[in-house]
Amino acid sequence: MQFDRIVMPFPENAFSFLDLAIKYIKPHGVIHYYTFLKEKDVEKHIGEIEKVAKKQGREIEIQNWNRTGSYAPKVWRMVFDILVD
Repeated sequence: MQFDRIVMPFPENAFSFLDLAIKYIKPHGVIHYYTFLKEKDVEKHIGEIEKVAKKQGREIEIQNWNRTGSYAPKVWRMVFDILVD
């Protein structure tokens, strides 16, 4: 079973399940992935997302990322829109 869109709104543990989301998304599907990050760590985290995708043999494109709320001082709840091919 594969999906067109997957929403991962549990920021605390979403990264643990990102490999499964990438595995079960259809080609050209979008994953809405939430996590907690400092804004300075966004580029590093994008690299980690890309590593997970490569392990699954998939190519990704980060279409967009945004701060969606404050979690702690200088730590934000972030959303990444990930297009998976």
